[in-house]
Amino acid sequence: MKRITAVVVSFLMAVVAIRYCYLIKLGEIHPVLATWLLFSLATGVGIWTYMRADSKKDVITNIANTTDVFATWSILLFLLFFGKDTRYAFSPFEILCIASVVAVLIYWRISKRANAANIAINFILVIGYLPTIVWLWKATENTESFSVWVIVLISNLTALYNPIKEKDWFALLYASRAVILVSAIIGLMVRIEFFR
Repeated sequence: MKRITAVVVSFLMAVVAIRYCYLIKLGEIHPVLATWLLFSLATGVGIWTYMRADSKKDVITNIANTTDVFATWSILLFLLFFGKDTRYAFSPFEILCIASVVAVLIYWRISKRANAANIAINFILVIGYLPTIVWLWKATENTESFSVWVIVLISNLTALYNPIKEKDWFALLYASRAVILVSAIIGLMVRIEFFR
């Protein structure tokens, strides 16, 4: 069942990356560049610190983080090269968020405390969602894709199975955090579409 779960999550995240990139190319969505830059940096550092932390060190158990690395980097690169109306200027808040990821990476490299760095990366990923959450909170129209974010939610709900079964708390923290924050983004999109 562990490998089946990993295959399902991998397939769903591949669909997410392909669909999101397609919608960017069409100009139907206008993602916040800072969010995807933060996600790309943080997911990469997250899997790196996970493999060095006191965890199961199993990319299958932590399939949510494993697949996020590929999906976020694909989306970031596609957004940079093909995004229409991409806002390249970062706000002071977005710069602070990016600096936070760099600070965690430096802290981990100096202290060699992978456990603390992995937990900090999960907090940074919370921060990574904030530019999109703030954008959607203020928006009068939805600039994101319901289908993509619902698939991300389903993927992370599915990804909870392996860490729960294996009692891998680092992997569980990663997937649980994603479920909560993706739900918040979907809630904000619903608010814009149906209650504005």
